[in-house]
Order: sequence, then C-alpha cells, then structure tokens
Amino acid sequence: MKPFFGRAAVCQTADRRLTDIETAIGRLRNDPSAQELVKCAYYDADARTAASRFSESEEFAEVLRWTGPVQGKTVLDVGAGRGIATMAFLRAGAQRVHAVEPGNGNLVGRGAIASLELGDRVAIHASGAEALPIADASVDVVYSRQVLHHVQDLDMAMRELRRVLAPGGVMFATREHVITTERERQAFLRRHPVHLLSGGEDAFPLARYIQAFEQAGLHGVTVLGPWDSFINAFPTVVTKAEMSRPAFAYIARRLGPTASRLLGLPGIERLADFVLQWPRPGRLHSFFWRLPS
Repeated sequence: MKPFFGRAAVCQTADRRLTDIETAIGRLRNDPSAQELVKCAYYDADARTAASRFSESEEFAEVLRWTGPVQGKTVLDVGAGRGIATMAFLRAGAQRVHAVEPGNGNLVGRGAIASLELGDRVAIHASGAEALPIADASVDVVYSRQVLHHVQDLDMAMRELRRVLAPGGVMFATREHVITTERERQAFLRRHPVHLLSGGEDAFPLARYIQAFEQAGLHGVTVLGPWDSFINAFPTVVTKAEMSRPAFAYIARRLGPTASRLLGLPGIERLADFVLQWPRPGRLHSFFWRLPS
C-alpha cells in the first residue's frame, strides 16, 4: 500500500480513517515482524486479554499515582479504543466510566469495548473529543492515552475536556507525539507503522499542546518529557526498574547478553544512553492538570 504523506493525508475524513485502522491492525496482527509492536500497543489477542494486561501494568499503576485513587469517582476515558483503560479504571474502583470512542470497530472501537461486557457502570459514547455527550462539571478524572495528536480540532477538544471536569478534578493526557519542525513531523510519519497502513497519525510541537491547554483555561500544566516518566519511556524500557539503566536494558533485551557486555567498556554505556535519549521525531510527552476545588 502506498504510504500517506503530508497534511492532506492526516486530515482525511474520520470515517475513512476509522475504517482503515481496523484493516491496519488486522495486518499488523498477522505480521510476524510486528508482534512486539502489537503486544506493546495492546492490540494482541482479544480485547479482554489486552485490557487485563493493561490494568495490571506498571504504566497503569503510574497513571493512578498521578490521578490518585479513583474509588467511587466518575472517569472519562477519551478515545477509549479497545477499552483497556476503561476496564482498568473500573477494576480500580471507579463508580462510573464514560468510554468515548468515535470508531465502531470490533478490533479497536466501540465493538471491542462492548465485547468486554463491563456492565452498567460503563457508558459507551459514539463521539470524538471535540463534542462530548457529557454534562458540565460531571467528571472527576479525564484520561486519554495517545489521543490528542489524533483530534481534528485540538483547541475545541481541550475546551470540551475542561468543560466536563468537576472542581478538584484531574486531567491526564499521556503518550502524545511531539515534534519540533515540519521536517521532523514528516520523518515521524514516514516511519510510523500504523500510519503507513492507514494514515491518520499526527504530532504537534510542544508549544502547540500548551497553547491548546491554556486557551481552554488550563494554566500551569505539568509536562512530562520522554524520560520523566515510565509512561512515556515504555516500551523502550519495559519495567520501571529499567529506567535506571535504559541503554543496558534495551540492548540486552534486543541483542542478548553477549552484546550487552560491550556496555561494560569505559564510556560505552554513557554513549548508548546519549543516543537512546536523543530527541526523536514523535517523542512522547504526557500532560497533567488539576482543577482547583
């Protein structure tokens, strides 16, 4: 399939993009060389297996460290995808979870969420972030995972997320792709495996995300860079323990113990760390904000 390049491809219609993503994920699942990506993106097996893995993951434990306990709270899972976070928040004790997802697919979409059979504490909404069917000030936790860089209107989406947040509530947008220049953006799109199959990916400069937050009245956002949190560093590192020696863990996992011994040579591990942590197109950032009570 011919790759999609440029702004026109990114701005293709939502319906076409959501249909294509199902095809793209299906192809990746059947590609032996893509199995690590499939697993890390929680596209593997059935939706319940993937959701169970996420709810027990170190990433979700880190999410809860930021949001605080969710027992008895109302959570909005924006761009819920397969429902992995919806089920995780439910298992963590949320009283109600709104799963907002524009796609109706059975691999990644409302069909997949419905297949989890999570009961009446979960409400599934056919909507994007720009027009939420949620009442004002009714949500305690707004959560999104790799969503904001997909929205058609970032400013409108942020205003909507701010609108539904209750006093004292928190918003946590995780794993958002960041670029510095248009050249970086194009480089990121050229190597993104799902984008090459279906289009629809994007990335923004860090200042653009901050601008959208501030225009929505969300001032003083905490920004977590690629190596400020395990949430962003995954899957370059696969456990929080690996954060202390990421280059060693990364090389040992991919090249085996023999190659990893090279990191024992003077200065090699420091050099490998430098290369590994060099800012890359599409690098991941997360954004946290708390509304005053």
